[in-house]
Amino acid sequence: MKCTVKQNCPKGWTQRDLRQYAKKCGIRLTHPPKSGKTGYKTMAQLCDAILEQPTPSGGTVYSKRPIKTTCTISAGSWEDLPDEYWYDCLNDIGHNFQISDCGGGGDCQFHAIATALNEIKFLNQSWYPGKLRSAVADYIVTRYPSGQLMTSIQSYSEELEEEWAIKLLESGDIESIRTKFANRIRKCGNFFWGDDVTLSIMHILFNLNFVIFNNDTGSIFIYENQQFPYYIILYYYDELHYQLIGYLTQDDVKTTFTNDEYNDHIKPHINGCQELITVIVESERQANL
Repeated sequence: MKCTVKQNCPKGWTQRDLRQYAKKCGIRLTHPPKSGKTGYKTMAQLCDAILEQPTPSGGTVYSKRPIKTTCTISAGSWEDLPDEYWYDCLNDIGHNFQISDCGGGGDCQFHAIATALNEIKFLNQSWYPGKLRSAVADYIVTRYPSGQLMTSIQSYSEELEEEWAIKLLESGDIESIRTKFANRIRKCGNFFWGDDVTLSIMHILFNLNFVIFNNDTGSIFIYENQQFPYYIILYYYDELHYQLIGYLTQDDVKTTFTNDEYNDHIKPHINGCQELITVIVESERQANL
């Protein structure tokens, strides 16, 4: 049985669309298309290869229905970290790391982070994907440096071949680009997926450190400023989906860690994976909202 929407690669699809489609159809892409490791040199070749794959079911293109709620952590919602990349170097505590799927629909990164923030009643507020998106969008409008903005848009245009980014660059108006980019991020759903840009902004905006386990590469990325008070650990699956990682203790599963908790209980084990770690240091400290 073939999982197809059309006989040809749908016009306007991006790499993200293709990877999401492949996931829905039960086709696993083990490497990013741009790496060349899949053997596909162009988007059309990759699309054709996906559409020709036999699949267990007939998947559909992702839904654009916005999802605005956060998940609730409940008994039975946690599972062992599924990949073995890190077990050896985690000093035999790999199974202490638990994983929870907090939601998707294009908002998975924001679902996961909101869930962790709600555990500690961060800033004495309730958090949900739309609220995090709005905070990131407001930052882009008022505080995001123009150089970083243009670098980000160029990356979406040239590396990911995002049609909306190509059109933004054609306008040439920096303030128009800023506003339209912020408005795209502000919308819940598949208009814009959370990525390294939104993570880096939330890192600075909320003074939060992020540790990202990437199953596609086996790498661990850390957005870190040691002056920031909290760490959140995320699992990035097939460069498509963010889930929340918690640490199993005697009493519960923790999802947000103070500096002392992270340094005493998490960091010594993660440091055993030193060759897999990339630390992204943000020297600029900005005030909390």
